[in-house]
Amino acid sequence: MPRLLSISAFLLFCDCPEISCYLTVSLTVYQRLPSSESQKRYCFFERQRARCSGNGYFYKFDLWSAPLSSAEFTPPLFHTKVSRFMSVHGSKKVIYVALAGNALIAGSKFTAASLTGSSAMLSEGIHSVVDTGNQLLLLFGISRAARRPDERHPFGYGMELYFWTFVVAILIFAVGAGVSVYEGVSKLSSPHPVNNMMVSYVVLGLSFLFEGYAFSVALREFKAQHTGGKLLDAIRNSKDPTVFTVLFEDGAALLGLIVATLGIGASDILQIPELDGVASILIGLILGATAALLAYECKGLLIGEGAAREVIESIRNIVQEQPGVSKVNELLTMHLGPREVLLNLSLDFVDGISSNEVEASISNMEAHIKSCHSEVTRVFIEAQSWQGHQKDQNTRHVAQDKKDENDG
Repeated sequence: MPRLLSISAFLLFCDCPEISCYLTVSLTVYQRLPSSESQKRYCFFERQRARCSGNGYFYKFDLWSAPLSSAEFTPPLFHTKVSRFMSVHGSKKVIYVALAGNALIAGSKFTAASLTGSSAMLSEGIHSVVDTGNQLLLLFGISRAARRPDERHPFGYGMELYFWTFVVAILIFAVGAGVSVYEGVSKLSSPHPVNNMMVSYVVLGLSFLFEGYAFSVALREFKAQHTGGKLLDAIRNSKDPTVFTVLFEDGAALLGLIVATLGIGASDILQIPELDGVASILIGLILGATAALLAYECKGLLIGEGAAREVIESIRNIVQEQPGVSKVNELLTMHLGPREVLLNLSLDFVDGISSNEVEASISNMEAHIKSCHSEVTRVFIEAQSWQGHQKDQNTRHVAQDKKDENDG
């Protein structure tokens, strides 16, 4: 078993001479495989890759390295703390970068708004203040979600992060979008020209630099956590709202800066001050759409989403390979936090197996699942015959139908 040597720009596992793994800050593992290995051994590593696909690792195979004995390789038992450390560290880094950028630029936007009289610049200043408060709320949510389980909350506080993210969505809509639209309407009702245009352009240019850098950091971290696939699909399947929230905010900020630049510039060139008010309204609509999208994504997490499909299939394969297991009656998962999954299993064991063998099989199963999927923190396994499980399912369905009839 390779030993964790250090945590720096990358992690190096090199105690075992047959295998070298590099875990970068983007959670990418480069694992050496030989070119002369048989198809059977290649399939073995494919199974290991599939089993560990849910913990943030991405495997890149190098077929020009020394032979490796498949019997010597097992999924790293220490990856739980490593993956959580790297993921939480990456999420906080994204928030800190966005917080610093918004805090630095908010004051200059308000100053520019007072000097120029631009409604679009004022909306941008409000946008930056709201984003700054939102990032503080996300940091607060991360700290609250990290609390240990107690008697009142035996499964921990991981889902509290989802709540604070939903609060962020409400603030973006109520404060950011609402005030921006109000300022735009006020400018349309009593238009006045924008003054000191150079001040506006300088502030907008600096804002582009800060927001662009923050957006690139958030996008890079998000892609590191979700290798492969389309960006929208990754956002839809993500269970960590902190990174994609900052991604949404910074994306909306860049769009808002473009609209503000076009509105202020057009109002000056064309001498139509109402265009500044139109830009403010458009910024409000952008913030409203961002808030709606963020609230929609958080709703599923608050209700309770299951683990990713590949994680579920991997767990099912692990269970079915266990000796003594005849059938998987039911497999239920739910995220209790970004990196915490509750797993409930109903299993039909082969007839004639002793209670000691059942207990040993369950213990091995749980250890194997947790070693391959660090996010699975709670496992509950029920031993029940297939017939008994079907009977319970039918009973529940009948009870639910009666309840629906009574409610109707």
